[in-house]
Amino acid sequence: MEIIEKKPVTLAEAFELLKERKKENLSFEQQYAYDYLNDVLRLSEKDAESLAEKLKPFGLTDFQIVKIVDLMPKKEDELKMVISSAGSGVTSEQLKEILKIIKTFKEKEKNVEKIKKIKEEKEEKVEDKKVVEK
Repeated sequence: MEIIEKKPVTLAEAFELLKERKKENLSFEQQYAYDYLNDVLRLSEKDAESLAEKLKPFGLTDFQIVKIVDLMPKKEDELKMVISSAGSGVTSEQLKEILKIIKTFKEKEKNVEKIKKIKEEKEEKVEDKKVVEK
């Protein structure tokens, strides 16, 4: 296998890639990653992409943007830790602005959690029904 391109991707993008691949067949490792991402994913791919776009004007690297989208830091100190890993000239004012942007996506994160919970409840009902039928 030849590597054509390397680029950082968000957890949401990785999940969607695996979801597409799942239609064929996933290896053990891919299935494990798929299950894990399904449990921990905070944003949909669309929302993750939208958040990433809003962070681009701050002069962050692609890696920094991906980490911010994946971790969605709540506090300035947390955000500084993510950004400082690759060095950055982001000002304190810009950090506050980035946190405001992230905060707008927190509501969407809550909606994703609600949807996951509903899906889990439906799956449990289906499994319970199968057990009762046996």
